Amino acid sequence: MSREDSDGFILASKTHQLPLADATRHPLADAFDAEAHRNKATKRILELEAEIVSLKISYNTASTPCRLPTEILTQIFITLKDASTPNDWIQITFVCHHWREVALDCTSLWTSLPMLSSEFSELALCRSKGMPLQVALPGPCRSYKRGYTDLVNRILSQTNRDRIQSLTLWTAACNEILSTFEGSAPLLEELVGKSGYEVSVCPSAPSLKVLHLESCRIPWSDLPLASTLTSIHLSNKGSGAGATDFTRPSTSDLSTSLQEMRRLQNLYLKGYLPHFQDAILSTGGVAVMPALQSLTLHDFADEIAGFFHAFQISAGTISIGVSTRSNGYLGYLKNSWETIGHKSIVETGVRSMEIIELPGFPRCARMGFKFTVPHPNQTPPEMVFKLYVTPPPTPGSTLHEIVSMVASHLDLNRTRALHLTTESPPDYLVDFPLLPELDTINLTRYKQALDGMVDIMERDDFGAQIESSNSECDTYPSKLSFPALKEIGLCDGIVRECLWDGATLTHLLEVLGRRPALNAIRRLNLCGWDSSSLKLNLPNVTLGTSMSSF
Repeated sequence: MSREDSDGFILASKTHQLPLADATRHPLADAFDAEAHRNKATKRILELEAEIVSLKISYNTASTPCRLPTEILTQIFITLKDASTPNDWIQITFVCHHWREVALDCTSLWTSLPMLSSEFSELALCRSKGMPLQVALPGPCRSYKRGYTDLVNRILSQTNRDRIQSLTLWTAACNEILSTFEGSAPLLEELVGKSGYEVSVCPSAPSLKVLHLESCRIPWSDLPLASTLTSIHLSNKGSGAGATDFTRPSTSDLSTSLQEMRRLQNLYLKGYLPHFQDAILSTGGVAVMPALQSLTLHDFADEIAGFFHAFQISAGTISIGVSTRSNGYLGYLKNSWETIGHKSIVETGVRSMEIIELPGFPRCARMGFKFTVPHPNQTPPEMVFKLYVTPPPTPGSTLHEIVSMVASHLDLNRTRALHLTTESPPDYLVDFPLLPELDTINLTRYKQALDGMVDIMERDDFGAQIESSNSECDTYPSKLSFPALKEIGLCDGIVRECLWDGATLTHLLEVLGRRPALNAIRRLNLCGWDSSSLKLNLPNVTLGTSMSSF
C-alpha cells in the first residue's frame, strides 16, 4: 500500500506531522492547514476502522458456528428463545454480524414480543413483519402505564397481519391498559388475564377462540362471547358465597350464548351461574354446546343443581366444585342429580376419591370424588364426573366427622382409587365402608399419612381363632383392610423421609409381606426414585417411578 493517498496525505507514522509554523505566514493560514489535516486524519481513521470491521466479519465467517446453514442456526435461536428469558436470548444479536443478520431476519423470534422496554418492543413489532403475534405483559405493572398501553392498543387495532394469536396480561395494570382501548380487536384469538387483580373491562373480539379471565368482574352481557370460542375460563373475583350478583347471567342469556357456541370444547365457570330461583323456573333440558369435552363449575350447590336442571350437557369430563351454605348441601346435591336425570351418577357410585387437608385450616379437608358414568351410544362411551367439596369450617369439626358425613351420602363401595394429601394420620378411613374394590392408594406430601395407613393394615387379623361349641379352636376368615389393594404410590418427599429414618419403609415392607398371596401387593410406585438403587426385598412386586393422577 502506498504511503501517500490520492490527496497527498502522508500515512507513514514518522512523517505525518505538520512542519513548524512559519513566522512569515499569517497565523490563520497555519490554523487552516491544521484543521484540514485533522479532517483528512479523521476520514482515514474511519476508513481503516470500517476495513477492520470488514476483515473481522470475513474472519468470523470461517468459524464453525457461522458456517452452519441459516435454517439450522435459525432453529437453534428459536429453541434458545423458548428455553430462556428475553434478557438472555436477546444476547445472540450481539455475538457477531452474521448471527445478528440471521436473528433480525427470523420473524419467529419477534412474534412473541420481548417485553424489555416499550421502545424495544416497538422494534420487535417491526421485525415481526406482519406474522401472528403473541403478546404477554408479565410481572409488576408500574412501567406499563404509558408506553405499553399505547403499544397494546396499536397491536389490538391492527388489521394488516395474519392474526394476533394471544394477549396475556399478568399485570395489575390490566384494567388501565384495556380501558383505554376503544373499538374492536378484529384479529385477537386468545385473551388471557391472570393478574390476580380485578378485571372489569374487556375489548370486543369477533375472532376470539380462547377467553381466560381470573378475578373477573365483568357482567356476562359485556363479555366478548364470540361464536368462534372453543375455550372459556371465567373466575369471579368473589366466587361462591362472595360472588357478585351483577356478574351472574340470567338463565335466558346464558342459554342464548351457549347455544351459539357450537365449537366450545372447554367451559370453566366460577361464580358465573344463574341464580337457582331463575334456573329452576326455566323449561329445562335445553341441549347446548354439542362439541363440549370438559365442563368445570364452582358455585353453590343450588346454583349448580339449577344449571343441570336448565341445560342438557354431554361432556367427557364434568368437574364440580361446591361452595357450601350448610352441612346439608351434599345430600341436597345428590337428590338434585336424581331429579334432573343424572340418576346414573348416584347409581354408579364413586370410582376415585381424593382427600386434601387444607393448609392453614386444621382438620378441614377438601375432598374430591370421581364418578365414571356410562354414556350409551355416545363418544366417549363413558363420562367422568368429578365432585370437589369443601365442608364448612364448623368449629371443632374433624376429618372423622367430615368423612362420616360423606360416607352417609355417597356410595363408596365401588371406589377403585384413593389419593391422600393429609398431614393427619388417615385413621378416619375406619369411617368408610370396607372399600372392597379399592386397588390403588396414592400418598403425597405428608409421611404421617403413610404411618397411619401402615398402622391400619397392621391391625389386620390373619387367622385369629375362636372357640366353637365343641371346645375346639376354629379359624375364622381373616379381617383384611383393603382386600383388593394391588398398588401403592408414594411421592418423592415421602420416599425421601422413609429412606432417611429407615424404620417406616422397613415397617411397610413387613406389613405388606404378611398379606395373603391372594391379596398381595403387585406394584409399589416410588416417584422420582430409581428402584434398582433402593435394593428392596420385594419378591413378585413391580417397582415403578410414577403414580396415577386423580
